[in-house]
Amino acid sequence: MEKKPLLSIVSPIFNEEECIEEFLNRVESTTRKLPCEYEIILINDNSTDSTEKKIINICEKNHKVKLINLSKNFGHQPALLCGLINAKGDYVISLDSDLQDPPELITRIYDELTTKNFDVVNTKRVSRAGENFVKKLLINLFYFISSFFLAREIKYQVGDYRGVNRKVLNLILSQKNNFFYRSVVSQIGFEQTCIDYDRQTRFKGESKINFVGLTKFALSGIFSSGYAPMTLIFFLLLIQIFLIIIYLILGLVNILNFLIIFLNFTILLSILVLFQYLKNIINITNKKPHYIIKSKINSD
Repeated sequence: MEKKPLLSIVSPIFNEEECIEEFLNRVESTTRKLPCEYEIILINDNSTDSTEKKIINICEKNHKVKLINLSKNFGHQPALLCGLINAKGDYVISLDSDLQDPPELITRIYDELTTKNFDVVNTKRVSRAGENFVKKLLINLFYFISSFFLAREIKYQVGDYRGVNRKVLNLILSQKNNFFYRSVVSQIGFEQTCIDYDRQTRFKGESKINFVGLTKFALSGIFSSGYAPMTLIFFLLLIQIFLIIIYLILGLVNILNFLIIFLNFTILLSILVLFQYLKNIINITNKKPHYIIKSKINSD
């Protein structure tokens, strides 16, 4: 009898006590129908509510659910990386647990990976229900800047809800120094496709992402995607040189203040960009861990 493939479902978790049981019910009701074995890996990013306790109770009854507790809050991407490293599946699907990304889409992702032989199956949000105007504005601004100016690998409205096969996952994990999943996947190539879907409102609770968190997340993505910010500064400097030459030729005094402000802005931006790259270099040189595991349940 031919051995069934193993599907790993990976989900970072932080303070999702109100959603976690419904999330697992919907994930399992979907994966049970697939012609494969499966495991569900939950990475608890140091939740401060009853999330861990609820998952432990579930793990005791269901050994397909595996819990990895991190020693402190490392953030979404490090927690996701931890889950991907610990996944044993022939195919790995990652998604968040707040149920804004419908688990029922797992069926289509798995079908694209197995029957249509795509190496990567991305998902794209065509609408975002239940999010306030400010959050939508910030998210759209992040994707606009990233996609068109800084990190073209970050595709518009394509997040971390995706499936990959083992071949691609192994290649991704070999490049984990500056891990930002959506950027790494786009850069790696291979046969990729994308499924459109409507993002839903949260099942319960409030979003854990605030302005500061979203800003850190955006900067992490931009600066892990290559040298585009430095290229932007280079073009700003070229524009300034061009304007200065025009100023000298035409003798225009009234734009002098503008040039001074523009120059100061570029200098400040340059310092910020170089600081971020220096921070990344220090982290890599010192081999700072992306995450630290405190304990595991139902996992080796």
